[in-house]
Amino acid sequence: MELQEKLKRIINNDPVKLIESIFRVRDNKGRLKDYIMAEPHKQMMRTGILGNKTGLSRIIDKGRQLGFSIYQAIEATTIAQIFPTTNQYYIATKEQQAKNWLKKVERIAKDARVWIDGSNIIDIDTVNSSLLEKAFRQTSKDIKDKITSSYIVGLSASPAGAQGETAINVILDEFAWMIQRKNQQREIYEAVKYFISQGGQLTIQSTPVVSTDLFWKIYSNAKKLKFKAFYFPTIENWKELDLNVDLRDQDCHIPYPWVNINELEKARRDDIEFFKQRNLGIPIDDTFRFLSPNLVIPQCTATEEWNGDTAGYYGMAIDVAQERDLTAITVGRLEKGNVVEEIFVTDMNDDYQIQADKITDIIKRYPSLAFCAIDVTGGHGRGIADILKYKVSVPIKKCDFSSRIKIPQLDMSEKLPNIMAIEFKKALTINKYHLIENQQALQHCYNVEKLVTDTKTTKYSGKKNGRDDHFWSKCMLNYYFMQNRELFSYTATGGKTIQSTYTSRRSTVNPTNRNGFMMF
Repeated sequence: MELQEKLKRIINNDPVKLIESIFRVRDNKGRLKDYIMAEPHKQMMRTGILGNKTGLSRIIDKGRQLGFSIYQAIEATTIAQIFPTTNQYYIATKEQQAKNWLKKVERIAKDARVWIDGSNIIDIDTVNSSLLEKAFRQTSKDIKDKITSSYIVGLSASPAGAQGETAINVILDEFAWMIQRKNQQREIYEAVKYFISQGGQLTIQSTPVVSTDLFWKIYSNAKKLKFKAFYFPTIENWKELDLNVDLRDQDCHIPYPWVNINELEKARRDDIEFFKQRNLGIPIDDTFRFLSPNLVIPQCTATEEWNGDTAGYYGMAIDVAQERDLTAITVGRLEKGNVVEEIFVTDMNDDYQIQADKITDIIKRYPSLAFCAIDVTGGHGRGIADILKYKVSVPIKKCDFSSRIKIPQLDMSEKLPNIMAIEFKKALTINKYHLIENQQALQHCYNVEKLVTDTKTTKYSGKKNGRDDHFWSKCMLNYYFMQNRELFSYTATGGKTIQSTYTSRRSTVNPTNRNGFMMF
């Protein structure tokens, strides 16, 4: 208490003054500069456990920004110094995210000026986070027992005295994205309430996902649930702007000095819905979405591989840009059990010759490609397809979205895009398609709706909500890997109706056999 009282006199009860007098951060060139807290962050600091304590339970709808994690690393180190022999928990969606944040804490502590008595600002006590993913899969009761050996703990000035399970500070980072399994948000939330049951600060923060999950319910009912709600979009006055025109031509109020307006404008131009969610904290309205985050996120288990070995069965699918669109590219590998595993996702919007050169470079990284499927609808992709035929030896599959598939058993035909969309959703549902966690590509999937036109025909499109190029790239990749599954055998060419091949049997093939009959 003597230390705390001395500090209060020095900073005149303002934790912002204390922090700005001690901490330094590195710029993008590695140079140390005095830390200056952004105005929105000062609101949290002055109402939190280091301030007047009116906001000990807080929930934050935020735009993604690097400066936010730095703020919380600095707050955690300060709490650890002023409240020794206490525990703090930073809970992330994935183990690597937790480890990366701890490294940031260590860097912040190392770069800080010495404490008022000449000692280092903080000693860091951490526990290996290798059990983080396992803890997420436990029940709520088990999480309480395992959390101290699963998460970053003991950010304390006195590591030897950090005992017990309760905590002075708990951070639930990107809480809205904790949907890898059913009821995960609820179980984590119930567990952490125990850790601050004897008093302490709880921070729930995230860029939102949907307006129907636990994060948004707490945020929308913050006062009733005794939370203090904060809204920190990257652009404070975005409601006064026209988001359909260049941001650089408008008076944008950006309270974060590290945010670059050119990068914001590129994000807005590339995909306005993704921009709104990521930077403005606007949740997806998932009422009419064809794919919900609860279906997609659990399948985000694939890992990017820069090169492909020669033994696997690989494929590539390219949704070629039309006006205002992106060319979306997905590379995948067919695994045992006919599971499609994404290994590379990217996009581009150069002119077609440059795109063809870039695609050629990607193809060379994966020498075992069995096919390269290209959307040639309307002729936009035919130029790239024709160029690639002379540059690479991979079989080029021209996919015309105007094709229809005839299904004799059902006495009907169906549009090829509809079949691909349904089959992709089915693959996600039965755990047969694993995605790379590329947020922009996932947003394209969320944008897609099932629409019924005035002529009573059904189509799937995300154009109304932004862009859907990555969605169709994934649909094509899945379909060409699994084109013979259950009802359909695709050999369609542009504008024609092709009769499907039907079989009721289940067939198992060697994934390395390029001519095999593939089926779930």
